[in-house]
Amino acid sequence: MEMSDTDSQSSCESPDSSKCILLYAIIDIFITIGIYQFGPGLCVIINNIVFHDPRNNLPSGVKDEASLNSTFTSLGFDVRVHQNKTAAEIGSIAREYSAMQHTGAFFFIISSHGGEGDVVYGTDGKAVAVQELKKRYYATNCHSLAGIPKVFVIDACRGIIKEPALQYTTKAFQSSLLSSTTSFMDSADIMTIFASARGNAAGCNEKGSFFIQKFVRVLKKHATKMNLTDMMKKVKRKIEKLQVQTPHVESSFSKDYYIQRDRQDEEEAHEEPMEQQDAANSEMISMQASFS
Repeated sequence: MEMSDTDSQSSCESPDSSKCILLYAIIDIFITIGIYQFGPGLCVIINNIVFHDPRNNLPSGVKDEASLNSTFTSLGFDVRVHQNKTAAEIGSIAREYSAMQHTGAFFFIISSHGGEGDVVYGTDGKAVAVQELKKRYYATNCHSLAGIPKVFVIDACRGIIKEPALQYTTKAFQSSLLSSTTSFMDSADIMTIFASARGNAAGCNEKGSFFIQKFVRVLKKHATKMNLTDMMKKVKRKIEKLQVQTPHVESSFSKDYYIQRDRQDEEEAHEEPMEQQDAANSEMISMQASFS
C-alpha cells in the first residue's frame, strides 16, 4: 500500500513524529558535510618593505598591505600586521601564532622577496623555508587548528625566470577532493597560494603586487558567494591575462571553504540537493508505511 503525497506531508508536520525529526537532522548533515563550518579567525600579515640592503626595498608593498588589511578586516578577520621582519623574526612570529588557541579560519600572508626552493627572505637577506612555517600549523603542532582551514599566501618570487606567454588553447581540468570525517591528518586542511609558479618571478608595479591586487579584488566581489578554490581560479585567469605570471595553488582541503558565506546564497546553492533528499525522504516514508 502506498502513502499519498498528502499523507506523507502531514506525517512530517506532526510534532510527535520522531522519524521526521531524524530525517530532518539527516538532511541538515547532507547540507553541511561538504563545507567547512568555521567563520573568520586570525589573519597574520608579514610585509617586508624596507630591507637592510636598500636596493631590495619594495615600496609597492605599502599599497598591498593597505588592500589586504582593509579587505580581511571587512570580511571579519582579526588582522595582525608585522612589518619589516628578519628571517629569525618571521620564524618567531610563526611559532607565536601556532601556540595560540584558534576558533576560526586562519590566514598567514607573507609579502617579501623569495627564491627557488620555496623560500622567503627576511629583511636581513636570510631565507626561511615556507614548508617549515607551514609545519608549525600541522595538527600535531597546533591542535586548535585541526580540521580548520589554514591558508598560506606567499607573495614572493619563486625564482628569477620571467614566465613566457604562449598562445594556445587548453582544456579546463578539475580534480576531485577526498574527504575524511573520522580523523585529522597532520597536513590536512591547508591551502598554500603562491603568487607565481615554481622557478618563476612574481611582478609588481607602482600600484602594488600584480597578484595581491587581483586577489583582494576577487575576495571583495565574490567572498560571500564563492568558495576559495573557485575564487583562486578567477584570480589565476585575471593574472594570466596580464601575461606576467601564473599563481600556483597547493591544497589538502577536503571540503569547500567559504570565507564569509551568505546564508541566502547557501540555501540557494543547496536547493537542488535538498529537493533530491526530500524526494528520497518521501519515498522512505512511503516504504515505512507499506510495512506498517
